[in-house]
Formats: sequence, C-alpha cells, structure tokens
Amino acid sequence: MDNFSIILDEMIGRMFFISSELEKRPKDYGNCGTPLHMSDIHMIETIQKNQNANTTEIARIMNTTKSTVSKITKRLEKEGMIKKYKFLDNKKEIYFKLTDLGLQAFNGHYEYHTSRTQSFDKEFNSYTEEEKKLIVNFLKKYTEELEQYLE
Repeated sequence: MDNFSIILDEMIGRMFFISSELEKRPKDYGNCGTPLHMSDIHMIETIQKNQNANTTEIARIMNTTKSTVSKITKRLEKEGMIKKYKFLDNKKEIYFKLTDLGLQAFNGHYEYHTSRTQSFDKEFNSYTEEEKKLIVNFLKKYTEELEQYLE
C-alpha cells in the first residue's frame, strides 16, 4: 500500500468515526424542546420531502427496513413531531405528515446545516465542474468497493 492509500484509509476511517459519533448525539433542531438523533431528523426530512409516502416507500428511500421506519415513526409520533393518517379509499396503508413541531424541527435542521456549511460550500464553489465530478466519481467508486464487503 502506498502512502496515498494509507492516508486515504485513515481519513475515511476518521469520517466514519465522526459520523458514528454524531449519530449518538441528539440535537434540538429548531428549539423544539426535543433532542433528535440523526436518524430521527432524517426521517422527518424524508417525510416532508416525500409526502404521501407509506412505510414501505420511506424504507426504500432511506435504504432501511420497514421495522426501523416503524420504530422511528412511533417515537416521533409520541414526541409530537409527526401524525399518522390513512386515505379514505385505502384503509390499509399508513402515511405520515409533520406536525407544526415537526416542521419546526425540519426547518431548524436546514438552518443548522446552512450555518454550519457556509465555509465548506464556499470551498466547493471554487472547484471546477471537472474537480467536482472527480470527487463524486471517487466517492461512488469507494462506496462500491465498500459494498463488496457486505457480500
């Protein structure tokens, strides 16, 4: 393994570690009075962006199981972030929508990202389209490589 590979493995390992640590730390997005884990706020985001999506569709979008969706949505409903509903012509499927509190968390999440990523965005906005494509292509290839470990 050359020096580049060693540095790359260390940096990506550090990114995974930080991501894992962030997942463990709940944050009160939008000053709702309810600290949310990343999985919670990403569920809120998915529900808001994919209105009229049922449990199966949400699981597909989030690349998770229906059981995980049920667990998180149950917790979010208890916290007053989401409401369940059914369509009159389909009593079987359960759908979700954000409450005012959930929408407050959703908006707070975006405000948080906007404030945290300004310098990061400025950096990437200085990159050429070719440099951006190279980065995206690299990340796709690296992800494909990691997926092979799942087999």
